[in-house]
Amino acid sequence: MSGTGGRSGSGGTGGTSGTPKGPAAVGLGSAGNFVVLAKMGISTVPPSHLTGDIGLSPSAASFVTGFSLVADATNVFSTSTQVVGKVFAADYAVPTSSRLTTAVSNMEAAYTDAAGRPTLISSSLVAATSAARHWLLVFTNGPAP
Repeated sequence: MSGTGGRSGSGGTGGTSGTPKGPAAVGLGSAGNFVVLAKMGISTVPPSHLTGDIGLSPSAASFVTGFSLVADATNVFSTSTQVVGKVFAADYAVPTSSRLTTAVSNMEAAYTDAAGRPTLISSSLVAATSAARHWLLVFTNGPAP
């Protein structure tokens, strides 16, 4: 692959010198649309705040705790004063479940890709925890500090 060292999908060499910029970024697919994406549950304690959408699948919205969720009239998503974005869960109205299934599949593929690399790509993958193959991945929108 070659590119200019930008976000997902670029890497290899950059600039005019051909100097390697490091490994390509881990492709997040639609999982990159979420700041928190989990399979079993998402929990918080006020006064925490998240900026961006969060998603949970295959678990139901009842496993999103501590956010005081308010369902949107369409029942496609919920809102919370602690989330600047939307909260999605597998039991919400169409097309939420299929969107989340795809995002979780992309998350698992990203985890497998990153785990198989010799170096952790910390700018794309901030944290990964595994408990009986149920992963919580937290993604950032920028480079790691």
